[in-house]
Amino acid sequence: NIETLAVAGQVIDGLATFSALTFYPNFAEQHVVGNLIISGVGLWAFPVLKIIIVLVLIFLLRYYKLEES
Repeated sequence: NIETLAVAGQVIDGLATFSALTFYPNFAEQHVVGNLIISGVGLWAFPVLKIIIVLVLIFLLRYYKLEES
């Protein structure tokens, strides 16, 4: 379903960013929030936080959709 695609997309994006920044030191994160996460917490936190954020958003969307019905 669409939720699985959303989670998979964020996992792939987070791992791609993690891999690129780990193996290619000339690469840099271009987004402000992503760059703050990486420089503040560490590169390992980026894919983890992406997964957590998408799961929280899915939960909130499900909750408010049920409340609306």
